[in-house]
Amino acid sequence: MNDLSALFQFSVFNPLVSQFCSFLIWNLSVTKRLLCALFFLILAVPVNADTIVAIVSPQNAPDVISGAHTFLQQNPNIKIQIRTTEQWLDLDSGQQLKLLQSAKLVFAGGVFGNVATLLNSSLQQNMIDNFVAVHSDRQLVIASQIRGKPLLVSADIEALMQNPDPDQDADKWLESRLEKFPQQHDWLLSRLFWLGRSSANMQGLFAHLNHLRNSSETQGRPHLVAPIRAYYRNEFYRLDQFDFSQKSSWVVLLDYEMGDRPGEKKLLDELCEILEQQSTGCLAVLAGWGSASMLAIQTLVDQGSHIRALISLQNFVVGGGEGRERVTEQFEALNVPVIKAIRLSSNTEADWLLSEEGLSWDSVHYRVAMPELQGVTQPMVVA
Repeated sequence: MNDLSALFQFSVFNPLVSQFCSFLIWNLSVTKRLLCALFFLILAVPVNADTIVAIVSPQNAPDVISGAHTFLQQNPNIKIQIRTTEQWLDLDSGQQLKLLQSAKLVFAGGVFGNVATLLNSSLQQNMIDNFVAVHSDRQLVIASQIRGKPLLVSADIEALMQNPDPDQDADKWLESRLEKFPQQHDWLLSRLFWLGRSSANMQGLFAHLNHLRNSSETQGRPHLVAPIRAYYRNEFYRLDQFDFSQKSSWVVLLDYEMGDRPGEKKLLDELCEILEQQSTGCLAVLAGWGSASMLAIQTLVDQGSHIRALISLQNFVVGGGEGRERVTEQFEALNVPVIKAIRLSSNTEADWLLSEEGLSWDSVHYRVAMPELQGVTQPMVVA
């Protein structure tokens, strides 16, 4: 399917060609399609196109890619190269260097470990002039710069990294943050677009990065969703206002706030279709990392007489490092089975069934071991 991917990439840069690409896809043999695709790929991006290279965590790649395609449709003279952290490690040093040298700006989102070490080395060698990192290794974040000018001089990183309290109005909180940190406005806006996660916010992120590169002002603002939401039968509600009396008992699916993405949401719908019965409802709770998840569990404790089981799709520990012990106490107060469900984003079902190791060894600690510390047991792969 590489030939079709190449044709699609070209059609993004030049929508007028998309109809011709469709003709090729449906009317030529595979060999001829491949030859045509290679030809068009040479012409796909203008020679003078400015390139943004984005290195992101696999979990966020779908939204980043979707947002990038929308941005490119409106900005055909820009080129975006996206690599997940896993893909970056698959490149040899020469390929990594070539990508970095081609970039007018490099963005890192959710980058830690070996990839962070490699990027830090490139920054220390002055190979990158324009660089923005968010939700990544602290050294990378501090190294954010535009035309060699640091974006976070004397900044309080901890304060900049704070999230809204679960009961705060997200839009008002966003504006107050931008007003409170005018010196770090450019970096903070990048971080807030990333915090919003959705395809529309990723489109806004690329627009903002392009404005930074051009020294122009970003007019758009991120749209942040509430850090705690209840999802029931294709509708979203405030969890503290949800009517649990609709059913005599409930099975609750605990997911992250990104659980409203199409693929993740489909899983919630399918699980609830299996679990829901006439007298038993199935409710999904979407809660952000840390304090939001802790508050969500407390709300469920308050409705404890209605809760019959909890299925957690969250990894590591619910409530984060600071809230882990409190959430463990809340689970004890609920006194219902708490089961661990696992998504495998890097495997198909066939890959997993045929695999000798099952879960990759480097994911067992956060998918199985750490949840067990809170009594979240019986792990099973569900998607």
